[in-house]
Amino acid sequence: MNNGNAILAVEVHPADAERLSQCLMSLDRPMRLATSPQELLELIRRETFSQAVVAAEMTLEDESVLALLASLPETELLAATGPPDDWEMEKRARLAGADFYLPRPVTTEALARAFQLFVRGTDRVGSSFLTRSQPRPP
Repeated sequence: MNNGNAILAVEVHPADAERLSQCLMSLDRPMRLATSPQELLELIRRETFSQAVVAAEMTLEDESVLALLASLPETELLAATGPPDDWEMEKRARLAGADFYLPRPVTTEALARAFQLFVRGTDRVGSSFLTRSQPRPP
């Protein structure tokens, strides 16, 4: 059990999962990777995660994985990854509870900025590579 120290990384496509893993490793962040809903369920049964980076399109029995993770009290930071310029996907991710939306391909710079902004408690940020929604209620 990691007691919330590792970041939960969830991606649908193997290439995106590999890129996300490399970005998180380059930031020297411990992480657990899931590439299917089954792997995700197994990880959240065994461990708690205060931070997660999740593919916006992943669902579990027709429920957004983002919404599931946002409903867990231990989740403090929830970043969604998705296609660039897909405003509908970004809107759904934000409505599901994502704090940030990171267009693919995810970069180390975008992840580092999301973590920095989270630590600083920034309420709203917008740029070409990172956007943040309004803070989730406690």
